[in-house]
Amino acid sequence: MEEHNGLTIKTIGDEIMCQFSSSSQAIQTANKMHEYTEKVTFPEYKQKIVIRIGAHIGSIIRNQGDTFGDTVNVSARVASLARPGKTMISEQTYETLPENLQQFCRNRIETHLKDKEEPINVYDVVWEQNDQLTRIAQIPIRSKTDNCFNITYNEQQIKLSKGSIKIGRGSECN
Repeated sequence: MEEHNGLTIKTIGDEIMCQFSSSSQAIQTANKMHEYTEKVTFPEYKQKIVIRIGAHIGSIIRNQGDTFGDTVNVSARVASLARPGKTMISEQTYETLPENLQQFCRNRIETHLKDKEEPINVYDVVWEQNDQLTRIAQIPIRSKTDNCFNITYNEQQIKLSKGSIKIGRGSECN
């Protein structure tokens, strides 16, 4: 992390909050973390270590050695949307990335986050060099009065407009 000028702000249980001076540095560090954990296993269980990473860019509030605010909250909620072994970023973060890193991002879905009125777009950052990715169809939410399909998982709600979607790891999934 120090290689990309990252700063560990605090740890909470098995979570780590880090701060970077640019979104590029954050994404490069996230990719290196995934690459490292891909190689590590718990020998006694033959289990791989996988992590979920979320990033959002914005202002933070520092007070008495702690960091908090809307940016911290959105980052945590974006991380909770990521599958194990994945990095998810907000659209604001995506927009600050240079093209060479944007090309590794896929528009994931428009979703609502807890305590947010407006939906946000979140992007999946592809760090693996294989095609075993889960993709969710991009279905725009037209208005709050349209018929929607709601999915709730871990207190996160995702609303999808009408249409069909095939979810999974295979290439036939959209």
